[in-house]
Amino acid sequence: MRRFAPVFILLLLAPSLGELLLGDIPFSFALIPIFLLDMALYGTGAILIRETVRRRDLGWPGILLLGTAYGIAEEGLATQSLFNPHFPGVELGSYGSLFGVNWVWSLYVLGLHIIWSISIPILLTELLFFNQRKDTWLRLPGMWITGCIYVFSLVIVAIMYVNLTNFSASLMLICCTLLLIIGIILLTLRLHILPTDTLPDRNIRGLPSKWTIGLISFFAGSIFFGVHEISPSVFMIPASAPVLIDLVLFVLVILLSRRWLSQHNQWKDSHSLAFVSGSILNTLLFGFFVAAGDTVNVIFHAILCVITIGLLVIFNWKLHTRNIHYKNVEGESNITVE
Repeated sequence: MRRFAPVFILLLLAPSLGELLLGDIPFSFALIPIFLLDMALYGTGAILIRETVRRRDLGWPGILLLGTAYGIAEEGLATQSLFNPHFPGVELGSYGSLFGVNWVWSLYVLGLHIIWSISIPILLTELLFFNQRKDTWLRLPGMWITGCIYVFSLVIVAIMYVNLTNFSASLMLICCTLLLIIGIILLTLRLHILPTDTLPDRNIRGLPSKWTIGLISFFAGSIFFGVHEISPSVFMIPASAPVLIDLVLFVLVILLSRRWLSQHNQWKDSHSLAFVSGSILNTLLFGFFVAAGDTVNVIFHAILCVITIGLLVIFNWKLHTRNIHYKNVEGESNITVE
């Protein structure tokens, strides 16, 4: 039961942050079946990545790399949205397309999966179960079962989208996608990635406050989502613009995160929660753009926003209480009797 709880929470969080809170699952009779299928795909993918990284001590670079492979598998093999110029809800046509790949959509949707479908759910789950964050939650049979569910759900989604869109990418694109996924996985597993907590502590300018980190996270996400809300609708903007903005944004966030995490003597769980909260607030905000035009979906999304913000506030209070408790315990342990 102790191991099952974080696994179940991660199963819920991955599709919730990657789909539900973005407004991608409309309020209808199909909501529950769609969410269950997303749990089988997003949830198991996040669990497999988290367990692999913790087993091999690959750190957060490993999560980001395997999250990239996950995104390419879902969007390149299952939905094939990376190649479909008339993908439902996107309809970019030739805008940003080169060599059969839509690069504007690819960078957006892969960034979405890497951060919101994989990294943030894992980070939030490990914050909730902080005593088990370095433990493995599944034994080998559990890993095999989770892997089988993931592959099965990937195939189901692929069949659904082929029937829905009547689109199938060329064999060359599919083969290149498979080779890229395999290459990223092998590269990640073979690389010796130095965990950030083994780096020398850098106290050059000190760590920003948790509020500053939360605001940076929020504004970075706002730029990321905003670019893809604006650029496709204004075709006068060259497709290279959102691509360059995304690449620069990714590099800046990675460098900042690397710098912050290297100050491991100062980085606390409250900083991680601030980063998570800023990212989640982005999904809540831009979910209204997705739900716009349908009153029922807007109301449903507003209810989800209230629930999510309430849970974040409660968790922040719990985390604050937990920190005070451990400070008191640490203070008592340092008392010496003369």
